[in-house]
Amino acid sequence: MNLKELGIMTFPEASERWNKERTYVLQQYNNYPEKFLEGTFTKIGNGKGTQIISREGMEYLTGMTEQEANNEVWKIIVLQDSNIVNEKIATSEKKAYLQYSKLVRDYLEWTGVSIKDIPKLTYLDKAQKNRGIKFDFGTVIYYKKEK
Repeated sequence: MNLKELGIMTFPEASERWNKERTYVLQQYNNYPEKFLEGTFTKIGNGKGTQIISREGMEYLTGMTEQEANNEVWKIIVLQDSNIVNEKIATSEKKAYLQYSKLVRDYLEWTGVSIKDIPKLTYLDKAQKNRGIKFDFGTVIYYKKEK
């Protein structure tokens, strides 16, 4: 048996590899031990020891592979009077921007507004997480990194 093929890692290492806080797996184990797949985790050593988990155990616990956990998720959102009327998902900032640009072009075409008359793309919040445009009549089109 090759231990590398099992993807054995410590709880903190597994947490970080799945893009979670360092204490995530330990907290899940302490609070929800029933979420863990039997035979995919254990403690090694005496006393406090070191808790380890396999790749399969992490996939079972989180419901996603390591790769899926580390993919970027971007949301492209259209608001009308503070209500979400359209929402799309992208896996990179470039793809999010392209979808955002298409939604802006579609909106301009629908309203008959000239592209030279629209405001510039800007951050819409103080934390500078949401980039987009506020149009007249309560329409906002923006994109943001979700994870």
